Amino acid sequence: MKKVTLLSAIPLIFFLFFSGYDQTTTDHPYQVFPVQGYYGEIITITGTDFGQEQGDSQIFIGNTQCKTYDFDYLNWSNEKIQFKIPTGAHSGNIIWVKNNEKSILGTIEILNQSHTYSDNLDLTIDYTIKITSSHSFENPLLIWLPSPVPSDTQKNIKINKRSSNFLETQANLLDLYQIDKLTAGNHYIISKEFSYQSWQIETSIEPSLVPEEYATETDFYQYYTQKEYAIETNDPLIIETANKIIGNEKNPYKKAKKIYDWIINHMSYQYPPPRRDWRAISGLKTGRGDCAVYSFLFCALCRAAGIPARPIAGHVLINNRVSMHFWAEFYLPRFGWLPVDINYGDEPWGIKETNFYFGNMDNLHIAFSKGKVDFHLPDSENQPKTYTLAHLQKYHAYMKNKAKDKNYQITRYLKKIL
Repeated sequence: MKKVTLLSAIPLIFFLFFSGYDQTTTDHPYQVFPVQGYYGEIITITGTDFGQEQGDSQIFIGNTQCKTYDFDYLNWSNEKIQFKIPTGAHSGNIIWVKNNEKSILGTIEILNQSHTYSDNLDLTIDYTIKITSSHSFENPLLIWLPSPVPSDTQKNIKINKRSSNFLETQANLLDLYQIDKLTAGNHYIISKEFSYQSWQIETSIEPSLVPEEYATETDFYQYYTQKEYAIETNDPLIIETANKIIGNEKNPYKKAKKIYDWIINHMSYQYPPPRRDWRAISGLKTGRGDCAVYSFLFCALCRAAGIPARPIAGHVLINNRVSMHFWAEFYLPRFGWLPVDINYGDEPWGIKETNFYFGNMDNLHIAFSKGKVDFHLPDSENQPKTYTLAHLQKYHAYMKNKAKDKNYQITRYLKKIL
């Protein structure tokens, strides 16, 4: 097993910072409470000069970054920071990074021994999209193109090159590109090449140690148990089915495993799904669907059972070919996020055996989003308004006074660089 180090795990969102990362270290009196904890537990740091707002500041525990899509940042003021211990963190320094400067705020002991990372794979991917327009437009076309989202299994992310129409990087390495005007009959290229380390994760959970209760009043819990399109958590049939599956079981880990096993017995793979309906309720009624339907159905049933869950949108490497794929994660108090790929557990093309894909994941899955994707329109004069997507698998396109999709075509090309 390869040892995880801080430098090997630094996400790209701070890559430019780190060229001078060790050159300017400041020392201030900080107090950390508590000094040990499990994933998801709240850490409070008091001190001075943190700034009234978080801004570009980020917190790392050891080699693991706190993340906005996990609602890890709770409070930020000039004298106090509160954040949650992120999934995958290891015991070590608490590091505050701001403006090319790091401060070690203290140390913390992580009590979790449940997540093991191994077999890191160095990957380089070229992601190119081609826009072909049959009409001319005055308004610019904006395209948000994702990178591997920084996480406990995707580290040391670097952007090697971008096309010249790149505009800016937003949260979680979401790159914004702009084409000023589409002209009828012309072709336009947007591209980026990124490299990163992908880690296999295996978890070992003792169910009796998993708390049965969640902090249900938090934004995190409310967001990852809510209904949304294709994840109909509040549908009566979804609720009834979830209740039948879990029966009298109270333990959230065992509930999730019951749901995993039930879906494997209930579903058969079909692409496209019946009537091209990708919703969880369609998979429940027909028993057929593709990887997205498997993921949405798992999330809907988990959420109906009170377990935070989210679809993971991205791609997977199959014989060096990059193919679109969906899988999922569910959340346990103290133990954090656990990966699930029921489609791979159910079908013979899974790289590992069936039970591996409950709580474990190989290093060939490429996650472009994990449930919550924040983005904003470029705005140099006013504070930009933030919009949220439930997931982002390919790209997001926007044009003011939106043109009809049939008036321009977007073709995607992803390939592994050997």
